[in-house]
Amino acid sequence: MNWLIENVCASVVSFVIGVFLTWLWTIRKNIKVCVHTLFHRNTDYRISAAYLFTIQIDNKYLLIKGNRIEQFQPIGGVYKYYNSFGDKYNQMQLRQDDDSNFYENGDLRIYVKGKFLQKFLNWFDSKENREYTVEREFREELVKSGVLQEEILKDVRFEYVRRVNKGIEFSPHFKCFQVLIFDIFNVHIDNTNALEQIKKYVNANEDLALVSFDEIERECVTLNGKSVKIGAHAKELR
Repeated sequence: MNWLIENVCASVVSFVIGVFLTWLWTIRKNIKVCVHTLFHRNTDYRISAAYLFTIQIDNKYLLIKGNRIEQFQPIGGVYKYYNSFGDKYNQMQLRQDDDSNFYENGDLRIYVKGKFLQKFLNWFDSKENREYTVEREFREELVKSGVLQEEILKDVRFEYVRRVNKGIEFSPHFKCFQVLIFDIFNVHIDNTNALEQIKKYVNANEDLALVSFDEIERECVTLNGKSVKIGAHAKELR
């Protein structure tokens, strides 16, 4: 009988420890945020929350030339918030990115005080008061630009893959702590004519490129005899 009780107790203890460790692993980033911001409550943290498209054609990745940085990077865009976010925006004392080279109206490129950082991240995860579909940027980059025709959208499917959030990092460029969030989507284009249209456009224009993942890992591609930088975040496509 004692042997049975000991085994049951051991099993219960093992189960509880397992559940606790799983929970601890799940919230590990929250713990890091809470500890970090405990010592930086009034420090500004820069947030950039965006989505990136993995578009593969002939085992290569479709990248676009950046408008603000001289590099090729994944097609995608920054999420936007809606007017209904106004009260929460003020309550969390948010302020927009004051760098006009990066910020557009409504972008979730903003600054938040450390004391509100976790609250902001919880709000973002809730998807309330903000954009969470991704068709807008696909339309702007590939349809409005003339690469594809409007009717192709009926043959396009967006598959959510994962979220990339490496937590709090220091940005040498912005000279502050920042949190970068990327949602990765596979884009399925069920139209062979559209794929051929993209390849034809790439061959005739310099604002799009099809590159191998080896080139992405090297952060560099040679186009028309010139070496061109590839943004480091392109590595998140795979």
